[in-house]
Amino acid sequence: MNNNYSVNGCSIKKRVFSFIIDCFIGFLFMVTLSVSLLLFEFLVAEIFSLPVESPIYITIAEIVAILSYFSYFVFSDFVFKCGSIGKKLVGIKIIDIETQKKPKALRLIISSLLFMLFGVVNFIVMRSSLNRQALSDIITSTVVIDNRNKTGDGGVS
Repeated sequence: MNNNYSVNGCSIKKRVFSFIIDCFIGFLFMVTLSVSLLLFEFLVAEIFSLPVESPIYITIAEIVAILSYFSYFVFSDFVFKCGSIGKKLVGIKIIDIETQKKPKALRLIISSLLFMLFGVVNFIVMRSSLNRQALSDIITSTVVIDNRNKTGDGGVS
């Protein structure tokens, strides 16, 4: 990992704001999927006259809900090309710090997993990092930059 590259990361405020947006979207995704799954299971139970008293219906819905919430965070940066919906709305994106281009899919997924794993530590590290990188960014050699500002703060220099 060579960090001799000069890239100005986006502001911490933008990272936090995009994270809050993504939490809200992940929550909506989770609730929508869970309710849809429960309604589908109750509908199937009604059509085939199956008992719905079983706690298995709720358990499956809870597992799917939790998995869908974390799946949004893990795969959103990859699926939406260099940035989750929150990042897109705020105008920031992830780049490979060495090539200054879109990171490979595996790097994006690992970065997202590490971001969730390290949690608040990421934001603490961002405050002291030269390029405003989170710990997950440093490990995966990525940086989140301001996508709307091609020069100056947040751009590649």
